Amino acid sequence: MRANTRSGVAVAAGVALGLSAHWLRKAAVQGASAATGAWDTALAAEHAAALRVFDLIERTDT
Repeated sequence: MRANTRSGVAVAAGVALGLSAHWLRKAAVQGASAATGAWDTALAAEHAAALRVFDLIERTDT
């Protein structure tokens, strides 16, 4: 494979991975809120998880 083809495949794979991660996260959150019927609790839990991710990023040494 030529370098341009390989980089194109890598870009396509990255986009596919990013999109699938988005849809999987969305399905998990909506599934949890549908199961409990409490969308506000599910939203608060997702918000707390996002804050934990940001806390981990802040603690990471670059």
